[in-house]
Amino acid sequence: MECVCVVFNRTLYSAICAELASQGFVVAAVEHRDESASATFYYKEQSEAQTKPPGKRENFRPVSDNLEEQWMYYRPLKTGEREFPLRNKQVKQRADECIRALDLLFDINAGKSVENVLESEFDFTTLENGMDLCRIAIMGHSFGGATVIECLCKEVRF
Repeated sequence: MECVCVVFNRTLYSAICAELASQGFVVAAVEHRDESASATFYYKEQSEAQTKPPGKRENFRPVSDNLEEQWMYYRPLKTGEREFPLRNKQVKQRADECIRALDLLFDINAGKSVENVLESEFDFTTLENGMDLCRIAIMGHSFGGATVIECLCKEVRF
């Protein structure tokens, strides 16, 4: 028996996003932290108490220079656990993350500053009033498709 194996990963989606961007679309790709992917990470800022040595203020580096990689891995079902409650919780979190990304796009378009733990040379003010936020689309595949449906139920701007 021959089986077809199709692997969808973020590099494939990166190509799709790059193609959309090349056509003039503003693309916001969300990497979800709901433990449904094989692995992802984010940078967590260490608190001043964790980073500042006592009595050594002159050598203290700003908190933004003290980032720690926080890895998150796929969360399998536990023995006897029902799948629906976990997946329902995950899809709701994913929708909230997409809505947060949409909020950020609206903030950027309004000229508001956006804080991020990673420093960037990009000047977001160049996008002020530069996005057509009356024509927004959201798309996803597989669990991303369920996320799209949840987003459409929760947020009228999509």
